[in-house]
Amino acid sequence: MGGDLGEDKSSKGKGKNSKGKGGAGCADAASEDWQKEVSKDSVFRATVMHYYGLLDDPWINNIYTTENLMPEVLQDMINSLYPEREFTVTNECLLAQNVRILLSDWRSYFFKCSDRIVTSVFTDPERNILQAIGEQFKSLDVPAVAALAHDSITNGTALYRHPDPNLELCKGPYQSQYILETYVASFQKKIEGSRLSDVYDSESFPFPFGALELATFAVHLAFSQFETGKYIHARFSKKTNMKLWSGHCTNIQHKLSNKDRSAFLKAVKRYQPRDIPAATPSNAFVTVPSINSRKSDSEESE
Repeated sequence: MGGDLGEDKSSKGKGKNSKGKGGAGCADAASEDWQKEVSKDSVFRATVMHYYGLLDDPWINNIYTTENLMPEVLQDMINSLYPEREFTVTNECLLAQNVRILLSDWRSYFFKCSDRIVTSVFTDPERNILQAIGEQFKSLDVPAVAALAHDSITNGTALYRHPDPNLELCKGPYQSQYILETYVASFQKKIEGSRLSDVYDSESFPFPFGALELATFAVHLAFSQFETGKYIHARFSKKTNMKLWSGHCTNIQHKLSNKDRSAFLKAVKRYQPRDIPAATPSNAFVTVPSINSRKSDSEESE
């Protein structure tokens, strides 16, 4: 037994128990009740989110795209997690419909999480990166808020673990506290209990590109809401923000070295929530290189 969750997308539907099962589709009431139960099963949900967090593009779940592999993938999961049940997954079955809702909600959670974290930078004196300025922060004018948001994006406070005024010395790409907190809350915590290793060989699991792309995209978009100096709610959509999404995808998939990937995963393991360090007067506005200046290029709405 040994399915592969590797680069070859044509094999992603070949799970450990991938022999085709006949059986009920989505016709009878008993089958629909069972599909509802599976859709609510925390283990199944965690396994689905785990799989999509490993994909190069976590938005691929549209039944009208050629890349759609949902029926094959869900079939592998059903065969492995519920071997006693004969069920054939189709694009139109209730289970697939519920999974698409689950994935939409899951992706949205990245932005809800980052929006809360980033907004606290501008409202919570215990967490904001201008903590050293103290009470003055509460009276920052519109230009100051805009400058902070812009600098965080273009100079890297939102991106790097160790910003530096000399752009050559910044360290820890994708290890800012904002990204780590969003990633941990939206992916690590969400996939607890996942049994994806029962479906595909864990040795073939790639770096969690999709989850990190969603986290960095969400944080970047959350900061951009303050670039005018006032909060303007952004739409968390791949299609609406294609250039931004493509930039993060390309940078993470093609520019992030194996060493950087390993460092990121280690940072996730040792990460402690609510650990955004206070700024000092000398580094309060010190931020780091923009994602586009450090690397290069690469949507579809939900």
